[in-house]
Amino acid sequence: MKKILPTLLTLVATVGWSLAPAVADETAPAAEPAAMSPVTTALDSMGYFTETKALPKADYYIFIASASWCGPCRALMPLIVQEYKKNISQDKSVSLVLLCYDRDAAAAKKYIGHYNCDMPGVMGHQAYKLPNCPTISYIPSAFILKADGELVASGRGSLVLDWKKLIQGCSAK
Repeated sequence: MKKILPTLLTLVATVGWSLAPAVADETAPAAEPAAMSPVTTALDSMGYFTETKALPKADYYIFIASASWCGPCRALMPLIVQEYKKNISQDKSVSLVLLCYDRDAAAAKKYIGHYNCDMPGVMGHQAYKLPNCPTISYIPSAFILKADGELVASGRGSLVLDWKKLIQGCSAK
């Protein structure tokens, strides 16, 4: 009996310890994060100057190029902010992003802060990182990209106010 007990304890300890990793390995592997769209990848690489980021799973991204020193931009921005707060921010398939052409992030934050708006914002000088970004030769201007980077529309900043028609027209094709 004295010889069997140590052997039995060794056997139990060995079997018990060898089963522990097998049980831990039976857990389901962690799900891999969903791949980001080309647009959200570009936006993340640009770095936001706002706390709010663009919706990662949006189907469409609307960009408004604007700056605090631009008179027409300041005239249009209250309408853009109203549309954002009332409609765009409620639609989870669309994200509006400010491309701000102010001199630095502090000025850009002050500009969007003036309108008490939580719209996502990135610095406009990095717009070239966006897939199929049209040439921005004047502000205010705007454009819409599908999540895959396909250009849907571009034009004057007031284009943002017609976003629903432009997206519906794109979907109908």
